[in-house]
Amino acid sequence: VGLDWNQLSFSLSAATSLLRQKKHLKIKFLTIRMTKLEAGLAEAMELAPGSKVIAISRMLLVSGQPYWLQHSFLHPVPTLPVVESDLTLATVSDFFAPGHSLRLKKARAALKAELPNAADAAFLGIDQSYPVFKLEYRYFDFTDKPLGCGRLLLPPGHVAFESDLGLWN
Repeated sequence: VGLDWNQLSFSLSAATSLLRQKKHLKIKFLTIRMTKLEAGLAEAMELAPGSKVIAISRMLLVSGQPYWLQHSFLHPVPTLPVVESDLTLATVSDFFAPGHSLRLKKARAALKAELPNAADAAFLGIDQSYPVFKLEYRYFDFTDKPLGCGRLLLPPGHVAFESDLGLWN
């Protein structure tokens, strides 16, 4: 049986280990507000356009410097700690850990490279012509309904993707 070289798994282990070193980290909330969903986000959240969700924009600062920018859109569910969970300093994978107050069934993430808009570039302190990695994500409850979606913007120098191939012993 050969190895399947067509499917690589990448982890964000560098980001995860960074989040565990809270000494030099600071979260700066830019906005927390109710907003009406535009068509594209409404489709991702499986809600009607114009439905109200909670929008949160925040930055992670490392030693006082912008590290990443996150925009989240959350379906307010009174019986689940969706908003409270998003306000913590955690990765989506933390939501699958035993004992976490918000239990998820599944999540999907996609990584793209693109140019930031002017506002996002200004928050990150970079030129708008400087591409960033955009990690788009959605996470789902046990009825397969999206609870949240969002995007994390990371300048390329702030993240490394690695994968091990072959036989490691």
